[in-house]
Formats: sequence, structure tokens, C-alpha cells
Amino acid sequence: MDNSIETYGIKPSKINRQKRRDKRLHEEVIECGRYGGGDRNKKSRETGLRKRKQQLERLDAFPQHESIRMSGKINSRTSLTDNLEPLERWLAAQVGRPWAKVYSELGQIIKPDSMHGMHIREHLWQYVQPKTWLDANGELVVPERFGNIRGPLTKFHTFQPDYFVHPVTGILQKTPDGTVKNKGPYPKKARWKKEKQRIRAKIRQGIAHKPEAEPPGVDVSAWPCFRTRVKRLQAGDRLDIRLGNDVFRAEIREIKVGQGQSRRVIDGRNHWGYHHVLVLKVSVLEVCLVEKILLSQELHLFAYKDETAEWTAFAAGRLF
Repeated sequence: MDNSIETYGIKPSKINRQKRRDKRLHEEVIECGRYGGGDRNKKSRETGLRKRKQQLERLDAFPQHESIRMSGKINSRTSLTDNLEPLERWLAAQVGRPWAKVYSELGQIIKPDSMHGMHIREHLWQYVQPKTWLDANGELVVPERFGNIRGPLTKFHTFQPDYFVHPVTGILQKTPDGTVKNKGPYPKKARWKKEKQRIRAKIRQGIAHKPEAEPPGVDVSAWPCFRTRVKRLQAGDRLDIRLGNDVFRAEIREIKVGQGQSRRVIDGRNHWGYHHVLVLKVSVLEVCLVEKILLSQELHLFAYKDETAEWTAFAAGRLF
């Protein structure tokens, strides 16, 4: 019986017996899905085109002139979706080896004169920069992917290659951390798949998989101006506040945490900077020691995270 119908549209690397991923590197990189083209999308394209023609016929709105160019979602061009994760993992395993041997082994895995080999080498030069040198000061110079030279390797560049070949030793080395963006220990698709598997396992076991809602109020545990057992405060709570020589009891009307601008006087000059700021709007209920505070007065108290506040708040009943 012919199994060609069952295996239609499946890449050979999944039909045949599986090899090591580095041995079938050309299959992994090349044989991926295609957006807007390929045999897999042929049926959907024909269905969409037929429905479009039926709609135009029903509305009697056929265009007088039709362009021969490919346009629209139905006749969109085919775009590649190459899977480059096997190539990234293979290069990561070759760090510390002579580049001549690494490139020679790559030529044994893929055919250099084939379309697959040419395509993989195009992606290879996006990750590896083999042309490096030492400048007059003895610093290593690694050009970017498009040949731009913007100073030493220690500076961050957007198009800095992930790997380079040392000009003296000829060893394949990884670009130091801080010069390229960290992609994480696992590929993005693998991390997403593992997270999805964990959620499904929790659903089967009847465990709540959604994150718990944050409790109401503002977390004030990191602010030293609060001397309360309760670490989360919200509107309606009452506090005993010491502000200079004034001691009073107040009710919180509004509490906010955000970014604010603070002023520091150093050597007679004002220095402005942005810091984490807490704004506490209170209404005075009772007074114990009065110098400037009035009963039923509304106050705005400010505190910066990296500075000592001019006031201190205690739990109600601590001061009087």
C-alpha cells in the first residue's frame, strides 16, 4: 500500500530514522514550514481565492482592471521560517576548538556545493566572525556582522556576532557576556513548551495554575519610615505619626509609590535626581503634641527610598 498520502507534507527528517541533530543539520535548518506558500498552504490558498471570487460575484463588484502582481493575503509570497536553533547549539558545542577543524567537520555534515550547504553557510556568518585582528594597542577588534568597526570588543554593539575566531590562536571563542544580548539557557520555543507542559500538569492534578492576585494595599516593608507590623497599607488605615516636634494620629486618604524628583544640596549647589518616592495623603484625627499641625488638616507626606524621611509612622496606639 502506498503511504505517500499519509506522509504528504512531512519533512524527511521526521519520516526517516532519527540521527544525531548535528548529523542532520541540513535537514533541520532547511526543511521547515513556509508562510504563505508551499504544498501545505495550497489548499487554504485555493479555498480563500474561491471564497473571494464568490463574494465578488454575489456583490457584482468584479474589478475592471486586475493587476498581475502578487498581492493580498491569498497570493502572498512565500517567506522562509528556518529553524536555526540546531545550528546555534552545534556552534555552542564547538567553542574552544580550532576553527579550521570546526569548519572542516561542517563541510562533512553538509554538502558545500549544494543549495542546503550554501544556505547554512549564509546563516553561519551571521553567528561567526572569522576575520579578526589586533590593533596598534594590542586590543582585539571584531567587526560586526555587516563589517562595521566600532571600537574594542568590550563595548556593546547591536550587530556583534555571537562567536569569533581569535587572530593569533585560531580558536573559536564566544563573545564575552555584556556585548551581545543573552538568549537564555534554552531556546524560546523550548521554554514556552516546558511552561505549557507544567500548566497542563497542574490542570490535570487540580492545582491552581494562575498566579495569585496581589493583596490590596501598598507594600511598605522596604520603607524605613514605617514602624508597623502590618507591611501593606491602604486607604482607611490609621497611623500615629511623628513629624518634627508634632505627634498626631491620622487616617490614610491615599497612598502611592512611584518615581519622583528629589533635590540634594552639595557644596551649595542643587543636585536633582530621580528616585523611588512614596506619597502619603493623610487627614489628622487627633493631636498629642502640637506645633504646626491643626486638627482635621490634610497633609501630604513624602519619602524617598534612598534618603531619611522627615517623619516616622507607627501603628495606631503606639505613641498615645
